[in-house]
Amino acid sequence: MARQQGILKFKGNIGSFSMYKTQDGFQGREKSGIEPGRVLNDPAFQRTRENLAEFAQVAQSAKLLRVALCGALINVADNKVHRRLVSEMFKVLRTDSVHRRGERLVAAGNLELLKNFEFNSNSKLMTTYQAPFSTSIDRATGKMTVALNSFSPQTFIAQLPGATHCTLIAAGAELDFASGEYAFDEATAEIALGPQTEPARTLTVDITPGSAKSLFLTFGITFTQIVNGESYALKNGFYNGMAIVAVDNTI
Repeated sequence: MARQQGILKFKGNIGSFSMYKTQDGFQGREKSGIEPGRVLNDPAFQRTRENLAEFAQVAQSAKLLRVALCGALINVADNKVHRRLVSEMFKVLRTDSVHRRGERLVAAGNLELLKNFEFNSNSKLMTTYQAPFSTSIDRATGKMTVALNSFSPQTFIAQLPGATHCTLIAAGAELDFASGEYAFDEATAEIALGPQTEPARTLTVDITPGSAKSLFLTFGITFTQIVNGESYALKNGFYNGMAIVAVDNTI
């Protein structure tokens, strides 16, 4: 590795020689690496091409799910959610028993492996909202529901300093992983964080009746402080939680 001793300073490339700055000063080295053409065409890199193709498939699928749910995730997801979701999507892709290696698809895998995925690792839904609930997806009618039992917020919801209310959110998405098309709907209920007993209720989201797409249902909670009729979020959503609670990929 070369080290520059003179007064002239270079950064960047000079032919096949790369100059860069470090804490020890300006240094240089000859560029190395594999030519892109070899990776694309050389039989020795067949496994590499397969891995790249499947990574692209997984990354695209994870992005589509996040984009479809973005209306519900805007105040919930942590800053590492994409990386974590990609990791889980890889597990789904590897269950595709139909396509060859390098051609496997997320949509052809077991999407139910995504059930219970938490979008905010800092505040998980299952530890923040502990009241019983059940879920259903009716593909024929296009109804997805989260049915909440009667409960006391003071007992079954985490009591955060400064929070006066919470909003419960059911969000549904139908995805076509091949075309990138999606549809989204959500239902919400605002609840005061007090000792009262909340009645049983059902949050219902609507999708296309008879849809042949992959269906996802999420359930989440966000916390707010209401002062003089104005609603204020707590710590930019750090305590908010949302998880995938039901998946239907039966077509």
